[in-house]
Amino acid sequence: SGKEKNGTEHDITLTVTAKLTGIGTTTVTPPDLTGAKVEETAANGYPGFSKMYEGTYKNNIIVVKDGKFVKIGERVLEITKVENNKVSGRYSETVKPGFEADYPDKESFTFEMTEQADAGKMSPMSLFSYTNSHGEQTNGQLNMGGNGKVYLNLGIQVTGNNSYRSNANPNFDGEFLRVFGE
Repeated sequence: SGKEKNGTEHDITLTVTAKLTGIGTTTVTPPDLTGAKVEETAANGYPGFSKMYEGTYKNNIIVVKDGKFVKIGERVLEITKVENNKVSGRYSETVKPGFEADYPDKESFTFEMTEQADAGKMSPMSLFSYTNSHGEQTNGQLNMGGNGKVYLNLGIQVTGNNSYRSNANPNFDGEFLRVFGE
Protein backbone atom coordinates (compact mmCIF):
# COMPACT_ATOMS: atom_id res chain seq x y z
CA SER A 1 0.00 0.00 0.00
CA GLY A 2 1.02 3.57 -0.50
CA LYS A 3 -0.12 7.17 -0.88
CA GLU A 4 0.62 9.65 -3.65
CA LYS A 5 1.65 13.26 -2.96
CA ASN A 6 -1.91 14.37 -3.66
CA GLY A 7 -3.30 11.91 -1.06
CA THR A 8 -4.63 9.20 -3.39
CA GLU A 9 -4.21 5.79 -1.74
CA HIS A 10 -3.30 2.58 -3.59
CA ASP A 11 -3.42 -1.07 -2.45
CA ILE A 12 -1.57 -3.63 -4.53
CA THR A 13 -2.16 -7.37 -4.06
CA LEU A 14 0.11 -10.01 -5.56
CA THR A 15 -0.68 -13.72 -5.65
CA VAL A 16 2.09 -16.22 -6.42
CA THR A 17 1.49 -19.89 -7.15
CA ALA A 18 4.40 -22.34 -7.32
CA LYS A 19 4.38 -26.02 -8.17
CA LEU A 20 7.22 -28.20 -6.84
CA THR A 21 7.83 -31.53 -8.53
CA GLY A 22 10.37 -34.32 -8.32
CA ILE A 23 11.25 -33.70 -4.65
CA GLY A 24 13.63 -36.39 -3.41
CA THR A 25 14.07 -37.99 -6.83
CA THR A 26 17.44 -36.48 -7.79
CA THR A 27 20.16 -39.07 -8.31
CA VAL A 28 23.85 -38.29 -8.24
CA THR A 29 26.08 -40.20 -10.62
CA PRO A 30 29.76 -40.03 -9.66
CA PRO A 31 32.13 -39.17 -12.51
CA ASP A 32 34.22 -41.93 -14.08
CA LEU A 33 37.80 -41.10 -13.08
CA THR A 34 39.37 -44.06 -14.84
CA GLY A 35 42.75 -42.90 -16.17
CA ALA A 36 42.27 -39.39 -14.79
CA LYS A 37 44.99 -37.62 -12.84
CA VAL A 38 43.55 -37.17 -9.33
CA GLU A 39 45.27 -35.08 -6.68
CA GLU A 40 44.18 -35.71 -3.10
CA THR A 41 44.63 -32.75 -0.77
CA ALA A 42 43.54 -34.28 2.53
CA ALA A 43 41.88 -37.21 4.23
CA ASN A 44 38.09 -37.52 3.91
CA GLY A 45 37.83 -34.36 1.81
CA TYR A 46 38.85 -32.03 4.64
CA PRO A 47 41.16 -29.36 3.26
CA GLY A 48 43.29 -29.07 6.42
CA PHE A 49 46.68 -27.43 6.55
CA SER A 50 48.59 -27.31 3.28
CA LYS A 51 52.12 -26.28 2.30
CA MET A 52 50.94 -22.68 1.91
CA TYR A 53 50.85 -22.50 5.73
CA GLU A 54 54.58 -23.22 6.00
CA GLY A 55 56.34 -20.11 7.25
CA THR A 56 56.81 -17.85 10.26
CA TYR A 57 53.99 -16.31 12.29
CA LYS A 58 54.31 -13.77 15.12
CA ASN A 59 52.37 -11.87 17.73
CA ASN A 60 53.26 -9.47 20.54
CA ILE A 61 53.44 -10.22 24.24
CA ILE A 62 51.50 -7.35 25.78
CA VAL A 63 50.82 -6.51 29.43
CA VAL A 64 49.05 -3.61 31.11
CA LYS A 65 51.38 -1.34 33.12
CA ASP A 66 50.34 1.95 34.67
CA GLY A 67 47.06 1.93 32.75
CA LYS A 68 48.77 1.45 29.37
CA PHE A 69 49.37 -1.44 26.98
CA VAL A 70 53.09 -2.24 26.86
CA LYS A 71 54.80 -4.60 24.43
CA ILE A 72 57.27 -6.62 26.48
CA GLY A 73 58.18 -9.32 23.99
CA GLU A 74 57.24 -11.47 21.06
CA ARG A 75 55.90 -14.94 20.28
CA VAL A 76 57.19 -16.75 17.19
CA LEU A 77 55.47 -19.77 15.66
CA GLU A 78 57.23 -21.41 12.75
CA ILE A 79 55.42 -24.05 10.71
CA THR A 80 58.35 -25.91 9.18
CA LYS A 81 56.58 -28.74 7.36
CA VAL A 82 53.07 -29.75 6.30
CA GLU A 83 52.83 -33.20 4.78
CA ASN A 84 50.45 -36.18 4.94
CA ASN A 85 48.10 -34.56 7.51
CA LYS A 86 51.07 -33.75 9.77
CA VAL A 87 52.03 -30.22 10.79
CA SER A 88 55.52 -29.75 12.29
CA GLY A 89 57.10 -26.67 13.74
CA ARG A 90 58.70 -24.64 16.51
CA TYR A 91 57.38 -22.16 19.04
CA SER A 92 59.25 -19.68 21.23
CA GLU A 93 58.69 -16.61 23.36
CA THR A 94 61.20 -13.82 24.02
CA VAL A 95 60.87 -11.05 26.59
CA LYS A 96 62.69 -7.71 26.51
CA PRO A 97 65.30 -7.11 29.23
CA GLY A 98 63.73 -5.67 32.37
CA PHE A 99 60.36 -7.40 31.84
CA GLU A 100 61.31 -10.94 32.91
CA ALA A 101 59.28 -10.64 36.14
CA ASP A 102 56.17 -9.68 34.13
CA TYR A 103 56.37 -12.85 32.03
CA PRO A 104 58.55 -15.40 33.85
CA ASP A 105 57.37 -18.64 32.21
CA LYS A 106 58.59 -18.34 28.62
CA GLU A 107 57.71 -21.30 26.41
CA SER A 108 59.99 -22.85 23.79
CA PHE A 109 59.35 -26.20 22.11
CA THR A 110 59.03 -28.14 18.86
CA PHE A 111 55.84 -29.96 17.89
CA GLU A 112 54.25 -32.33 15.43
CA MET A 113 50.47 -32.42 15.13
CA THR A 114 48.56 -35.04 13.17
CA GLU A 115 45.31 -33.64 11.84
CA GLN A 116 42.42 -35.92 12.66
CA ALA A 117 39.63 -35.88 10.09
CA ASP A 118 36.19 -37.18 11.04
CA ALA A 119 33.46 -37.63 8.43
CA GLY A 120 34.91 -35.00 6.11
CA LYS A 121 35.63 -32.35 8.72
CA MET A 122 38.40 -31.47 11.13
CA SER A 123 38.14 -33.13 14.51
CA PRO A 124 38.19 -30.59 17.36
CA MET A 125 40.64 -32.87 19.16
CA SER A 126 43.64 -32.62 16.81
CA LEU A 127 46.21 -32.02 19.52
CA PHE A 128 49.99 -32.19 19.86
CA SER A 129 51.98 -32.73 23.03
CA TYR A 130 54.90 -30.60 24.23
CA THR A 131 56.92 -29.98 27.36
CA ASN A 132 56.07 -26.64 28.97
CA SER A 133 58.40 -24.25 30.80
CA HIS A 134 57.84 -26.16 34.08
CA GLY A 135 59.02 -29.45 32.51
CA GLU A 136 55.47 -30.86 32.40
CA GLN A 137 54.03 -32.72 29.42
CA THR A 138 50.88 -30.95 28.18
CA ASN A 139 48.89 -30.45 24.97
CA GLY A 140 48.51 -27.76 22.35
CA GLN A 141 46.32 -27.21 19.32
CA LEU A 142 46.87 -25.36 16.05
CA ASN A 143 44.02 -24.18 13.82
CA MET A 144 43.84 -22.34 10.52
CA GLY A 145 42.54 -18.79 10.55
CA GLY A 146 41.76 -16.30 7.83
CA ASN A 147 44.29 -15.30 5.20
CA GLY A 148 47.72 -15.27 6.77
CA LYS A 149 46.53 -16.22 10.26
CA VAL A 150 46.72 -19.28 12.50
CA TYR A 151 45.46 -19.85 16.03
CA LEU A 152 47.48 -21.61 18.71
CA ASN A 153 46.02 -22.89 21.97
CA LEU A 154 48.41 -24.03 24.72
CA GLY A 155 48.09 -25.77 28.08
CA ILE A 156 45.17 -27.92 27.00
CA GLN A 157 43.76 -30.38 29.49
CA VAL A 158 41.46 -33.00 27.92
CA THR A 159 38.34 -33.36 30.09
CA GLY A 160 36.28 -35.76 27.94
CA ASN A 161 35.95 -37.36 24.50
CA ASN A 162 35.16 -34.05 22.81
CA SER A 163 35.95 -31.48 25.46
CA TYR A 164 38.97 -29.73 26.88
CA ARG A 165 40.02 -26.59 28.69
CA SER A 166 43.05 -24.40 28.31
CA ASN A 167 45.34 -23.56 31.21
CA ALA A 168 47.42 -21.10 29.18
CA ASN A 169 49.10 -18.04 30.65
CA PRO A 170 46.45 -15.31 31.16
CA ASN A 171 48.56 -12.94 29.01
CA PHE A 172 48.64 -15.45 26.14
CA ASP A 173 47.20 -14.41 22.79
CA GLY A 174 46.73 -17.30 20.37
CA GLU A 175 46.19 -15.31 17.15
CA PHE A 176 49.33 -15.32 14.98
CA LEU A 177 49.91 -13.32 11.80
CA ARG A 178 52.12 -14.49 8.96
CA VAL A 179 55.41 -12.65 8.51
CA PHE A 180 55.95 -11.64 4.89
CA GLY A 181 59.29 -10.50 3.47
CA GLU A 182 58.60 -7.36 1.47
